[in-house]
Amino acid sequence: MVVAGVVRHRLTFSPAASSDYRQHKACCRVTGLRPAIPNGDTMTSNEAQIRAFLERRTDAQRSRDIDLLMSFYSPDIVYYDAVAPLRFTGADEVRRNFLRWFDGYVGPIGLETHDLTIVTTEDTAFANMLHLDSGKRRGGIELPIWVRETVCLRRLNGTWAITHEHISIPINPANFQIWFASEKDAPARGGGRSIFGLVTSSVRTRLSLRRGAFGKPA
Repeated sequence: MVVAGVVRHRLTFSPAASSDYRQHKACCRVTGLRPAIPNGDTMTSNEAQIRAFLERRTDAQRSRDIDLLMSFYSPDIVYYDAVAPLRFTGADEVRRNFLRWFDGYVGPIGLETHDLTIVTTEDTAFANMLHLDSGKRRGGIELPIWVRETVCLRRLNGTWAITHEHISIPINPANFQIWFASEKDAPARGGGRSIFGLVTSSVRTRLSLRRGAFGKPA
């Protein structure tokens, strides 16, 4: 199309090394126009932005900085958590839910991101990942937990924000108990435990450490 005497084109290219793109750049040098960015380059740039965005969000979660954490979310965020109710809608509800999560820990939260996958378009992005959630919980219990997460993002006025997030933990359909994976690639059969098994293991570990401390010679 023509805008104010300037010819503008919406172009789609194969990778930047293609002959089509080289010809386009040569034409732009002659006409003085700025070359279009190939779609692949745009997607790579967006993916890098989303990856950095999610890393900064994880830092806010680890440090339990609620104000910084909420800055990554859209005001009309719809959030599905592994706890009741079915959904949290709006920044105020999501903020209260994060504060509930923070309050369950003593000190910082250990949060590792694994198997991050990102798909982007010009102003929309989707990401899924696994998190290893750990740290000292109130009551002295330390139970590392694997959780699944999916986030949807939109870019408005040049700024990315999370518009939807979904956190989940598998259940055992035979007894409807939560199934906690022992490792991120653990098999369904024999690769996880119930909350009772996790608590029992944690208590046994703490008792063993305490007995070992008392049994040491002075």
